Amino acid sequence: MTSEDYNLKHSLFDDLAYEYPMIARKEEWKTVSDFINKQSLGSRTFLIVGDYGCGKTFFFAKIIDNFRKGKFRDSDKSDVISMRLIEGEPESKIGLSFVTRVFKKIGYSKMSRYASKTTKLDERIFDSNFQKIITGIKEGKRHAFDWLMGISLSGPEKTDLGISKNLTTSRDALHVFFNFLKFLKHIGIENVYLLIDEFEYVVTAYNQKQVDATLYLFKDIYDKYGEEKETMAKTIFIIAMTPASWDFLTKIEERRGGGGIVPWFERVNPKINKIQLMPFSESETEELLLQRIKENRIKHKPKAPSESWPFVHPEFFKVIYNKSKGIPRKTLKYCDYVFDCGIDDNVEEFDGAYTEKILQRI
Repeated sequence: MTSEDYNLKHSLFDDLAYEYPMIARKEEWKTVSDFINKQSLGSRTFLIVGDYGCGKTFFFAKIIDNFRKGKFRDSDKSDVISMRLIEGEPESKIGLSFVTRVFKKIGYSKMSRYASKTTKLDERIFDSNFQKIITGIKEGKRHAFDWLMGISLSGPEKTDLGISKNLTTSRDALHVFFNFLKFLKHIGIENVYLLIDEFEYVVTAYNQKQVDATLYLFKDIYDKYGEEKETMAKTIFIIAMTPASWDFLTKIEERRGGGGIVPWFERVNPKINKIQLMPFSESETEELLLQRIKENRIKHKPKAPSESWPFVHPEFFKVIYNKSKGIPRKTLKYCDYVFDCGIDDNVEEFDGAYTEKILQRI
């Protein structure tokens, strides 16, 4: 059998597809939207806490999509950069790694579009080296953008741009980033949203000094805006992490000896700017699966015997929920596996007994 025999498209339970409407999470989405739409005098941070597979990356995808479609206030005055911080850098290189990763995520094409919008940069505001880099990008010199990504340029390439050294230290990189924020303000961008996924890797893979250096870096970005807010775009962090990572950070902060964690907490206000994504209930799990089935019906085929066919209601959904514990990613992966096995076994309908038998293999 094939998926079309069930009047369904292939891979209907593909958990990496983000185009579907959001299931449940209405209050959580409202909190995130209110945070983004609220006008603030300074840089801020919002935290999305949830176990693996509970939808943190899906939330990020929806945030990016809503900015792209202009659904947030000041969407046209905002840039959104999605990234991860998975590094093995010593604490002295954390700032350099962060800044160069930001430019890698922005990409040459977008940076070229930004550079094309420039008029003469005010020498009282912008560092002369940064002006030369922007001029180089505007003139189509790819190595000017390479410099922003921390790539070492040759002597002739540096001479061509009129600069004397490569970008190699965290101090210099942060100085470049502040110039970049001023540059964005110059071309009409008021807000930079940094969506940082899988922050738990910072907590689990970094040592205490590296964690401190990362959070001090964020703190310095907040504070710098406060000093030069008239000329600089705001940086808004939206950070996703697991509950275990959040608990680890809070325990360190409670000891009041947490290095960079304490001043970071003081600027985050987690009592307000935080949501936690819990596993779905049984009814929400069923709603998720019915959504995928409905959206993947083949329109020109005969009408299915029921909205959930060939997945027999309610036993199929109950077995899937009991196995996945309501975690959306696991729910979809288990369904995908059962569906593929059923196609191979020429199953007419997926009932609870068959689903249970297949899931025992996992």
